[in-house]
Amino acid sequence: MTCAPRRVFALGCILCGLALAVCSQDSSSRKTARAESRPKPERKLTAQETRGVQLLETAEAEAHSMGAEMRAFLLWEIAHAYRKLRPTKSRELLREAFRAALEIPDDQVPHGCSACVSKPYLEIETLNDLAGESPELVQDLLASKEPDVRRQVDARLVVRLSEQKKFASAREILRKLAGEKDYDYHAATFYLLSLPPGHEEERRAVFREALRNYRDFRSGFSFGGEDFTSMVIRFWRAVPPESALEAIDAILERAKEQNSFSVSMATKKDSFFFISNYKFRLFELLPVLRELDSAKAESLLRDNPDLEPTLKQFPEGMASADAFYQARTVDEYAKGEMLYMNVGGPPSVEGELGRVAANTVDSGTKDPKQAVERALGLPEWGADGMEGPSSRATALTDLARQIGTSNAELARMALTEAAKVLDQINARDGAVLVRQLIDVRLKLGDNDGADRLIRGGIKIAEKLYESDDNPDNRNQASKAQWPSAALWRHLVAFAQETSPRLVEQVIGEVRDPEIQAFQKVALAHILLDAPKLTLQVADVRKGGATFFADF
Repeated sequence: MTCAPRRVFALGCILCGLALAVCSQDSSSRKTARAESRPKPERKLTAQETRGVQLLETAEAEAHSMGAEMRAFLLWEIAHAYRKLRPTKSRELLREAFRAALEIPDDQVPHGCSACVSKPYLEIETLNDLAGESPELVQDLLASKEPDVRRQVDARLVVRLSEQKKFASAREILRKLAGEKDYDYHAATFYLLSLPPGHEEERRAVFREALRNYRDFRSGFSFGGEDFTSMVIRFWRAVPPESALEAIDAILERAKEQNSFSVSMATKKDSFFFISNYKFRLFELLPVLRELDSAKAESLLRDNPDLEPTLKQFPEGMASADAFYQARTVDEYAKGEMLYMNVGGPPSVEGELGRVAANTVDSGTKDPKQAVERALGLPEWGADGMEGPSSRATALTDLARQIGTSNAELARMALTEAAKVLDQINARDGAVLVRQLIDVRLKLGDNDGADRLIRGGIKIAEKLYESDDNPDNRNQASKAQWPSAALWRHLVAFAQETSPRLVEQVIGEVRDPEIQAFQKVALAHILLDAPKLTLQVADVRKGGATFFADF
């Protein structure tokens, strides 16, 4: 009987020990939680980073005195610059940029051009950047947005979530988009290419949804990017034959309805012309149809014998002509070779000159000296004269890039000859050419030559600014998107590679204080090694609007 108390005592000791251990663990957990909740001390900035942050702080202060549109653009750029160094600050500024975009008046439509409105563009881009940080937050912000903005941001979310391998979330959004107009074939293609092996049924389901959307919303003609036809060419082997055949029938049926325009193209291999949209679609799809229903393919070819020579030259259709259609992985996606494509007319002089120039550059790998001599013999101008780009200067610049340091003297000579047109060429094409010339000079290690071109580039930027700010026909796009602002950004980047003194000169000579603020942020991007941000460049006038992915 005397043992029981000892057992109780022993059990009590064990319980006390466990309680002490739990208390100790709780205390330790609380300490750990408190330690984790404390903000981590920022590491000491380098002198270069300190300069970058100072520039951003100055620009942020200037942003708050700007109107909603310019404030949104500038805060968005500043947020990008902070992304690596201070991600929390970056997210805060993105939200602030989004709120500024909401303040832009809805009726601000320059010259009736709905595509020129910066409000939805800024909303889409800021939300797209937030999507990479917090897709859930973006979904909440999207709930009250207009359908066009929501659709475009949803498509970006599909791409971002696919990159992050969050396929279930991406699939849910893609399923929703399938029931709306303006289906984003690029987002769907990116999702399908990102899926790992073993998701065959998922691929078939997305293809069926894309086909249903194509039929229901009667998608129009598209080129230069992903559309339903390119999805068929890329994924027909991954779906049942009957689905692929149904898709081909739908595309050809639609092409007959939209058969009032022609299509011309030029590649490095050759140029060709299709008298109608229907002929072009046949060229794209007949190689696939031959694999699925050879009798029908041969019947269509008999009815359209003019396609036979082109298909002999390009037996796989567009897949033979353009690497874009050959991509089967995300890494290969959109590595096209297309040099020229035009809707509505026969091959232009520019297309033919582009092909000849490209062949000249291709020959440079075998005999660089002879290729440079051939380039010097090219016409200096196309049909538009000095109002268009110089084929000769472009070919010489491309050859110099290709020759590189293997024959630096020859490359420099080609660049010198190419630069002779800078005083004659129009400012827009001059901006493109001077960028290319500076880039090649830097790759050759010729900093002095690059410096001279940068100083010449400043004069071209000033001419562009005079055109952008022309009181008789002012560029109605945001200043952040003006061609002059874009060229100054590139000159800042180039000058930073050659001379800190020169980069300060480039920024100092920008006479518009708002555009100058953007150049400070451009320099901060470089100093902080921030991810590159490419703004859409726009020229919106009374006579029409032109957009560039970059300038």
